[in-house]
Amino acid sequence: MRYDKPPTSIDEQIALLVDRGMYVPSAERAAHYLRHIGYYRLSAYWLPFEHPPVTQGQRSHRFLNQVSFDDVLDRYVFDRKLRLLCLEALERIEVSIRASWVNALALRHGPHAYLDSNHFKCAYEHAGQVAKAASDMGRSSEVFIEHYRGKYCDPGLPPIWVMAETLSFGALSKWIQSTRETNIQKEVMHHLRLPTVEIVHGVFHNLSQLRNVCAHHSRLWNRRFPKKYPHIRKIPDLLHPETEGEEARYIRNHLVMLRYLMLVINPGTSWPQRLCDLLQLQPSGTIAAMRLPDNWLELLQPTSLVGHRK
Repeated sequence: MRYDKPPTSIDEQIALLVDRGMYVPSAERAAHYLRHIGYYRLSAYWLPFEHPPVTQGQRSHRFLNQVSFDDVLDRYVFDRKLRLLCLEALERIEVSIRASWVNALALRHGPHAYLDSNHFKCAYEHAGQVAKAASDMGRSSEVFIEHYRGKYCDPGLPPIWVMAETLSFGALSKWIQSTRETNIQKEVMHHLRLPTVEIVHGVFHNLSQLRNVCAHHSRLWNRRFPKKYPHIRKIPDLLHPETEGEEARYIRNHLVMLRYLMLVINPGTSWPQRLCDLLQLQPSGTIAAMRLPDNWLELLQPTSLVGHRK
């Protein structure tokens, strides 16, 4: 099938929304946001306000009664605030994980241990990881990279605590997973108060997916993620995904895990309270579309981790 839909002007977009049943209180205000956000991007946020499809896979393109442009904009703003909160937590978690792994590997095997394939499970994969890190550092204009290049010539690459600062969350996760020595991985595990190394890798993989969504400013609030969290029995308030079907693929497990790790890193953090404050401002329909359970406030409330088993 050939795509033949023509582009439309802002005025035509507003007229189309009105024709489909959306109440637009101010055409001028709607034009401003369509100009700065985009019709296509906003369409992901008004989809839940449409009547159900008439036939399977065919959108009705008709809005429910009393739906206004402001309803859509409110949901868009909420999603942006939620992403920013998640990015804040992910930053803290990523920095903490990086510091734990760097310290464990460097103190055991020296500042350039990451260059030695003997410390990693697969020499071939390790060569690719080193090559990628070297390429990234070669293009970097960071002061700490330029300082090393300007002052030292041997080894050709900087120590692990410098290299690790250039890694993405996903790359850091792969470096940790490929580390051969179990005790190093266990240090990261104990650092985060997670029960097994396998669960650590599962958590890292899921958080990496979450970070990609947030970093690319993609829709988050009602997204269905491709992978569930592992079953973590030793964390009393964490959901057990494999017993909950498709519900476990939505954001609630991410929020529970972010809350848990933030309280491990900083027991006095205000992050859980700010998350709960944001969610409590949302209408019940938004909470339901996020697949949050009735006891979501209990799961996410800003209590300490006192009494949790390590």
